Amino acid sequence: MFQIVAIHRINLCNFEAHIQIFKYIMDTAKIQEKFNSLYGKGGALYASPGRINLIGEHTDYNGGFVLPGAVDKAMYCAVKPNGLNKVRAFASDLNEPAEFGLREEDKPEKGWA
Repeated sequence: MFQIVAIHRINLCNFEAHIQIFKYIMDTAKIQEKFNSLYGKGGALYASPGRINLIGEHTDYNGGFVLPGAVDKAMYCAVKPNGLNKVRAFASDLNEPAEFGLREEDKPEKGWA
């Protein structure tokens, strides 16, 4: 499966917080360093902006109406395959690790994972 590290849920409402977080985000070396310290080198960096569907979750491909929109959150992570049947993740904002499989009986114990 995968090694995943440095997942960030970021609130961009407060301007001061936005500036501080933006400086951190721009320094992807911090994410890579944490990944390297936990799982070794080779993690690919990814970013995903936040969004929400106010109406119509999973209805767009069935001909229904949807109302998606951007939210003030984003996720940043480093990922690489690990050759196992487990996903290993670390939430740097919570300073917590998690390990789980992809089958229902192997679901994560932690709610964030």
